[in-house]
Amino acid sequence: SDSDALALARHAAASWIQEALKQNFTLARATALASERPWGGKLYSASTLEIREAINYVRLRWLSRHLARAKDEAKSIAAAKAVIEEIEKEVDETLGQ
Repeated sequence: SDSDALALARHAAASWIQEALKQNFTLARATALASERPWGGKLYSASTLEIREAINYVRLRWLSRHLARAKDEAKSIAAAKAVIEEIEKEVDETLGQ
């Protein structure tokens, strides 16, 4: 079905963006590159819902990976929250949100 094809395209885009991040591309650059590739036989701009959902998926995974950093850097729950907020701000600025 069309929704299955879209879900597969979205997953493929998210996986591709993750691999680009592992190769030290910024999230903004990885997203720009992903928007130049066909997903499910179609091209999507970085601002389309399909790519945005893939980005949000990657964003959540990226944040979860950095929770360990927050735990290491923080000596208290309040300090951990501050580090997490800093990381979220950094990600949002990178995504232009």
